[in-house]
Amino acid sequence: MADHQQQQPGHAGPQLSIDAPGRRPGIELGHQESQTEWLQAAAIAEFLCLSLGYEDVQELEDALQGPFTEFLSMLPNVCTTFRPDPESKKPALYFQVVPEPPQDQWVCKRIEYHVRERNHLWNVLLKSSHARIEVPDLGIEFAVDGRKKIDTVWNYLSAAALDLGMHVQTNVGITDDETDKTLAVIEGLAALRDLERPWTLVVVDPSSTSTFSDMTDVVVIDNYVDTGSHVDQP
Repeated sequence: MADHQQQQPGHAGPQLSIDAPGRRPGIELGHQESQTEWLQAAAIAEFLCLSLGYEDVQELEDALQGPFTEFLSMLPNVCTTFRPDPESKKPALYFQVVPEPPQDQWVCKRIEYHVRERNHLWNVLLKSSHARIEVPDLGIEFAVDGRKKIDTVWNYLSAAALDLGMHVQTNVGITDDETDKTLAVIEGLAALRDLERPWTLVVVDPSSTSTFSDMTDVVVIDNYVDTGSHVDQP
């Protein structure tokens, strides 16, 4: 659909691209690497090149649209530090993927992200595999899908619109009323990406591990009692 082929507006800094479209398999640091040990960034960049078929680190960074070190700094579940390289003894960047807590330590939380400015669309959301997303302004909910995802808010909206568009195109038995409602949601998602008005993104996570890379405009309600979706149901 034409709505999904528009070019993303420019913004400062590298664009987060976990899954580079049309290039190589996506980078999933949380699954490929240990979540407890500190890993040297340069070594992991070389490892990813070999694993994913990139010719060198430069090609990997071209796919990420920025330096690998900046890519790591954008990930909400990654901690970084500088340590001496074992061989050269010079300072080198190391990182650690923060592990999820055991289920008996989960504390449900509700996260409300108030999107008011263009740069808010480039904030990175780590959605845990246990979380659901609500967009009250459109009266829609994205149910728990069992998958962890790390991406910008803009890309979440774009992917949702693309999925809905594919749903309309591939379901020949869908009624005209269902089609109209789905197309209205797609248009609404486009309006949110264009920031025609301020809006709010809500994440409800029983594991409390979902987070944003920048928590400046985020309201967190800990020990949240989840009584189900608060968006309007069709």
